[in-house]
Amino acid sequence: MADNTQTSERQTWLSLLLGFIVWFLYFNTIYPLTSLTCHWGWFSSDILGISGLRFVQMVIAALALILIAFFVYLPWRNWRRLEAGHDDKVYQSAQDRHSLMTFVTMGLNSFFLAFVVATFVPMLMLNPCR
Repeated sequence: MADNTQTSERQTWLSLLLGFIVWFLYFNTIYPLTSLTCHWGWFSSDILGISGLRFVQMVIAALALILIAFFVYLPWRNWRRLEAGHDDKVYQSAQDRHSLMTFVTMGLNSFFLAFVVATFVPMLMLNPCR
């Protein structure tokens, strides 16, 4: 049981760290692509009837969504396992450091997920080079 708890705690910390890294890399690759396309002509051809820039941005966003969703799922699974059998779930999360950490990690990665989803609107609606 102790080894299982240590493994889930390691997964939680990795989910937190990797969620930050994926979110950081996502935003630091999406925004420079516009500059590369508008000023230097990269991704100027159409792919599957979509502009090259929009297609590349959507692929990167989809990869980020999948990875961050996975980093939401791992702590959620650990949190559900830790909370199983307790009647007062809020009290249990507040008293147990590991349970609280899994909940915070799940919340932060959900926040990152929401930001990535929100970038789809300007990506699909706006013309970046005008």
